[in-house]
Amino acid sequence: MAKQTKKWITATGEKIRLCDMSDTYLTNIFRFLERKAVEFHEAAIDNASFMFSFVQGDMASCCAESALDDAFDKTPSDYLPPIFQSVVDELERRKIKISSQL
Repeated sequence: MAKQTKKWITATGEKIRLCDMSDTYLTNIFRFLERKAVEFHEAAIDNASFMFSFVQGDMASCCAESALDDAFDKTPSDYLPPIFQSVVDELERRKIKISSQL
């Protein structure tokens, strides 16, 4: 079975195979995905905190506290999409070293 190359979908809807991207473009995608993972993690904490501050009642408080605990237990890495590993694999295949900020 032939290996399938993952595709990145741009903001305009264009599909680009990772193996066809320039090194710079691939590196920018890596950084973009890491940045977005941090933003999603922060948003999850903010949303859970907001919910926790407005609930009333024992059951609602328990659910809100659980959501807040879940948000704090996660890390930005938990919000990376599946294609992130394919981007990392392609960078490694090209012997491009890039340090993770996560």
